[in-house]
Amino acid sequence: MTKQRLILLLISLVLSCNGFAQKHVSGRIIDEKTKEPVAGAFVLLSREGTVLVNCLSDSDGAFVVDAGNSTENLTLSVSILGFSSVKMKLDQTSNLLIKLKEQKLSLKASKIKADVIKEEGDTLTYSAGAFKERSDRTLGELLERLPGITVTKSGGILYNGSYINKFYIEGLDLMGANYGSVTKNFSLESVASVEVYKDHQPVQALAGLEHTGKAAVNIILKENAKGTWLFSGDAAIGAPEFPLFDVRAMLSRFSKKQQNLFLIKGNSKGEDITKEIQEQRYFGKTGGFLINDNGLDSDFSTSLNPRKSLIDLPHEFWYDNVSWTSTINHLQRLKDDIQLRTAVSLGSENYEESRDKVETVRFEDSGTMIINDNSSMTDRLRMGFVKLNLEKNNRKVFLSDEIMLSGQIRRNDSQMSGSHWHNQGYNLPSFKIQNNLDATLRTSQKRAVKMSSLMYFVRNNHLANYSTGALDASQSLNNSDFKNTNEVSYKVRVKILDITLGGKLDVSYLTRDASLVGLTTDDFLTSEKFNALMLKPGLSIAATTNIGKARIRLFLPFSLTTVSSNHDPTMAWPEFTPTFTLIQRVTKNLKASANMSYSVTRSNPENLAKAAIMTDYRNVRQNGLMTEGDRINANTGLNYSNHLNMIFASMSAFFSKTTARQARSYSYSENLTVSSLLPISTYSNSYGGNAEFSKYFGLKTLCLDFSVGYDHRDGKDFLQGNVYDYLSDCWRASGGLKTSALRWLHAEAFVQWICQKDQAFTTLNSQIFNLSAKVNLYPARNLAINSELFYGKQWRPDKAFSNNPLIKFSVVWKRKKASIFTECHNLLNIKKLTDETIFNYRTVSTVTKLRGREYLIGIRMTL
Repeated sequence: MTKQRLILLLISLVLSCNGFAQKHVSGRIIDEKTKEPVAGAFVLLSREGTVLVNCLSDSDGAFVVDAGNSTENLTLSVSILGFSSVKMKLDQTSNLLIKLKEQKLSLKASKIKADVIKEEGDTLTYSAGAFKERSDRTLGELLERLPGITVTKSGGILYNGSYINKFYIEGLDLMGANYGSVTKNFSLESVASVEVYKDHQPVQALAGLEHTGKAAVNIILKENAKGTWLFSGDAAIGAPEFPLFDVRAMLSRFSKKQQNLFLIKGNSKGEDITKEIQEQRYFGKTGGFLINDNGLDSDFSTSLNPRKSLIDLPHEFWYDNVSWTSTINHLQRLKDDIQLRTAVSLGSENYEESRDKVETVRFEDSGTMIINDNSSMTDRLRMGFVKLNLEKNNRKVFLSDEIMLSGQIRRNDSQMSGSHWHNQGYNLPSFKIQNNLDATLRTSQKRAVKMSSLMYFVRNNHLANYSTGALDASQSLNNSDFKNTNEVSYKVRVKILDITLGGKLDVSYLTRDASLVGLTTDDFLTSEKFNALMLKPGLSIAATTNIGKARIRLFLPFSLTTVSSNHDPTMAWPEFTPTFTLIQRVTKNLKASANMSYSVTRSNPENLAKAAIMTDYRNVRQNGLMTEGDRINANTGLNYSNHLNMIFASMSAFFSKTTARQARSYSYSENLTVSSLLPISTYSNSYGGNAEFSKYFGLKTLCLDFSVGYDHRDGKDFLQGNVYDYLSDCWRASGGLKTSALRWLHAEAFVQWICQKDQAFTTLNSQIFNLSAKVNLYPARNLAINSELFYGKQWRPDKAFSNNPLIKFSVVWKRKKASIFTECHNLLNIKKLTDETIFNYRTVSTVTKLRGREYLIGIRMTL
């Protein structure tokens, strides 16, 4: 026994010595001419023709590879698009300095390296260093450059046109659906690569039983950024408006057991940052707590909901604001399959706008009405939420319980002077408490039971005051909504079929106390206390099967809805909404899809309330009826994705037909516009198609994008109590290019052309042209000069107008850990923006006041 132990000890010592004898090859890759580091270079180490290992250089051009136990007969090869390849015998293995010579690129010969985009099964891995531009600072800017990925203004992420269902950092879901704070603020200097999981199922207990058809994104950090505190921050001040500022500080740490993120951010330069802390469109999220243009949560929106302007331009040119947000996020991995996530977020925004608005209403008798609204608005918003989530996720059990408290206080005032003066003010406090419970039990390899319960309570106490030359009125609207949605489903695989049997029960109770004081009329009810109870039990069956490379799904849900209110007899109606989906994998890169559905549409029971609501100083809205109708939808598409050759294309077509047994009619008078529901049938049809094509010639050499589309709408509606027919045709074409073929230049350009025909009482033809461009120059190693341009022109039947070019200009001097920058927004000091939009029988012309020329100077730091 003693001899055996001695032999084992000697063997272990030999193995240990061999382990300690592991050799490494390390070095740095730079541009021979500019001396700048070359990121994303492919490094391959071989011995006598046998490949040992490969890697990609990081953002500093550095690399480290394992050479095994010996450094003899080693050959190192380095290659990257845009440079001549280097192949060298190694005499030394550390502190190598490899200089690459720039090489002119041939577009025909440019092909993406497989190691820059790796595809293994359903996982795509993008090298961050290979795609980022020198002017990029945040993770969102990097993601925008990855083929197939789109980032929204609020930080949401789409892959191949669909929102992702999970956002991970180092495999953990720190942010939940509120990941916009990361995409818009996290420094890409710490990012090594980005993984995309196609058809990702985040619930492990449903793996192989339920296909989501959605992708997930996982951010892989550099080794030196894992488990350490990372800091990035900005600070800038400007003129001539005071206070003109832009500040941001983010502190984060990401490890396998614990993750933290702290962010505080503020600005008055026109950046709408409140949407970053809101929930993005997300897997499993069907409630109102999603991106909302006028507050934190769409459940906080009632009929008293004044709207800000929406202009398709960067906010720095027109969005007059002082905004602050802060968020604290913590994730603790209690066990390998259990995590606890907490989040606290606060937001504050003061917003102002001034615009001249002219609304032209056309009537059947060829008459018109002109409504002038040359007003200024101030909006004050304070909002926040606290969220706690406990999750257990393994192959047998999934359990998630999330509790959230949220609220907002909003104050909005606007006024117009002159002969048609008005003043109006809104006070809009809201509160919400929500609990979302999800559970899944995997009973066997082919069976699982899934349960969920969503319960929330919303309270809105909204008040508005209106004053014009014709009236002084006040409108109060106090709502309380309670809703509980419970679902249970049983999933089983029977031979080639995946079958899901489901049951559902929705319970909702709402109260509404509305009172309009100061408007005397016999035409409608001005005060009412209303309550309603809705019960909606339902059953469903879904069957999914794979036939060859095709996946077919049939979903058959049935429900019975009953509504009881304090004013009307109890109503009940059945609903049957079948859906058929076909996804065909034609080839490895080509996928075809088709979807057809039929649904019975019903409005919210709140529509039964008969009291009219005065929504602003001249608009009154009446309901009193449950709207009902039928809808048929059909969609089909082709999607081609070739990541190796960087070619992406898609074609889609749609058709929709809606019939309604109630119609909303608008009646215009000198002082009021009254909308009401009429028990008369109407219809609307829409159909169209779209085609897109993208081709990358090399990673950064050139990217071309083209898109064409057509949309058609027609239908029947009511105006002044009379029926009218409307028709609209819209043709769209756009093209874009991006290039970084030259080391000292990055350029982007996008053009869009829209032709539209609208017909309601008369025919109006219009055309719109939009141009945006970006040029980044790098005259020296640490110096960047950036410029952006936006231009638009419109042609209407009786006029043509264009807006002067809007230009943004900046200079950045960058060092390793910090950079100093100066910016000029609206270089030409353009004061106004003119726009015109056609809506069936209305034409709305607006002239919006812009922010004017502004200057900023500041510093950015990354530690």
